[in-house]
Amino acid sequence: QRGFASHRRGCRALLKSMERDVDGFRQSFSDAVHRILLIQSQEPSVERIVEFIGLFVAECEANEQSQREIPSQEREDPSFCSFFFRHLLRLSSVQGRSVRFRVLQLLARILKNLGEGVELEESVAESLFLETLTRANDKAPRVRCMAARVLGFLQDSGNPGDDEPTNCLMKMIARDSSPFVRSEALEALAVTQFSLPLVIERTKDISDEVRQTAFQVIASKVRMIFPISARSRTP
Repeated sequence: QRGFASHRRGCRALLKSMERDVDGFRQSFSDAVHRILLIQSQEPSVERIVEFIGLFVAECEANEQSQREIPSQEREDPSFCSFFFRHLLRLSSVQGRSVRFRVLQLLARILKNLGEGVELEESVAESLFLETLTRANDKAPRVRCMAARVLGFLQDSGNPGDDEPTNCLMKMIARDSSPFVRSEALEALAVTQFSLPLVIERTKDISDEVRQTAFQVIASKVRMIFPISARSRTP
């Protein structure tokens, strides 16, 4: 993993390999992913592998979605995306904090590459939601940061007042002891009329980093329109 340029080519090669033996590929792929879960340091090569895994799983889902539209090619077993999500979620509560961190990092990267409007299997979506809520209270700040990132993709901004991911993020912003977690939760939060007061409040946070993040969120996510009267316009 020396760069991102070969990722698309690598995805195509892995897709061809999976077509030859789906079950064998799933096992081999999972075993290979296990090797990076124990790495605590954020080395560039490891981060590129995480990026590649997220891209590949999203490519698999897109490929399988197109095949499901052809009745003769429809498979009865779960999609690779569902299989891999379940596999990662089984590892999300292990004792090793590096594993919990990497699992949530992978889930966040996959969700980002899947994009908005993706429909996960109901059981997978429910397990993802419940486990992420649990990790939002993890003892390790790095894990809570990644949990906040995942929660950002699970929000329903159309109903923020009753949306549990949104409410969880708001609690993290208001109460978490780590400024890194508060900043990550701020970046992940969907800014609405319901959540905006909390974002504005964080501009007075005791942490310089959190205050800076709050101002950046306001600048990038809040559209402000100030009517200018004819009298106040400069000539």
